[in-house]
This record gives sequence, C-alpha cells and structure tokens, in this order.
Amino acid sequence: MFVDSLVATLIMVGVSFLVMIPVGVLMVGGLFAVGLVGEQAGDGAFEGIMIFFMFGYVVAILVIVVIQMLFVFSYPLIVDYNLSGVDAVKLSARAAWANLGNILRLSILIWLMSICAVILCYLPILLVIPINLLTQALLYRRVFPDHSTDSQQYDPYSDP
Repeated sequence: MFVDSLVATLIMVGVSFLVMIPVGVLMVGGLFAVGLVGEQAGDGAFEGIMIFFMFGYVVAILVIVVIQMLFVFSYPLIVDYNLSGVDAVKLSARAAWANLGNILRLSILIWLMSICAVILCYLPILLVIPINLLTQALLYRRVFPDHSTDSQQYDPYSDP
C-alpha cells in the first residue's frame, strides 16, 4: 500500500503546488510593488494595497483548505478498498464534495479544539488527537459504510 499512498500524496502535493505557486508569485510581486509604491503613495493608498493583499492571502488559504478537504478519504480508501492511489483520490474528491458541509463542520470543530489546546499550553492536545482521529473515522464510516458486513458487495465507485 506504500506505493498507492505515495501516488496519492504526490497528487495532493501537486495540486497544492498548482494553487500555491501562482499565489506566491502574485504575493511576492505585489509586495515588491507595494515596496516601490508605498513610499510615494499617499492618502491611505499603501494601507489599501496591503489590505487587498491580505484579503487575497486569506482567500488563497481558504482555497487550499477546501482542496485539502477533498483528499480527506484518500488514505482510508486505499487501505479499506485496496484502491490505487489515483482511484482513491478520485473517489475521495467525489465523496468529499458530496459531503463538504459535514467535512467543513468537522474541520472547524477540530480547529477550535486545537486552538483551545494551544491556549492551555499544549497539554490537552493529547486528548484532542484521539478525538480528531475518532471523528474522522466516524465521518469516513458515515460516508463509506462497512462493506465487509453487508450481504451485498459494496461498490466504492458508486456515489456515496
């Protein structure tokens, strides 16, 4: 399963790079332009440009988060259904897109728990990690029911 997991990881990293490289180039170019224009601009133009780039950066981060959410089921699908890396990524993207609301709510909940653990000096992170893994496993089983106990063969390529 190592090769299939490696293929899935390379696909995920490649998609992330395809999004982040243009964003990074725009940000560096924009900051360079702000540096050139900043001293000469007046009447709040510098602040307006900085707010525009900060907003662009936040949008880029949100896009990356949504893209990463599409791959949330890739590794469990490789293990559970013995799928190839490419097939697992395709099926994970379809299933995650169909359940994007649930995945988004779970991600926000895990993020809030992690922030609370950080505020409490990382000690509660030992409690957050098992809860994180359990909730992801429950979400996976909700989207992909256990096929070994069904009387029918479960088709992982059908819409979940």
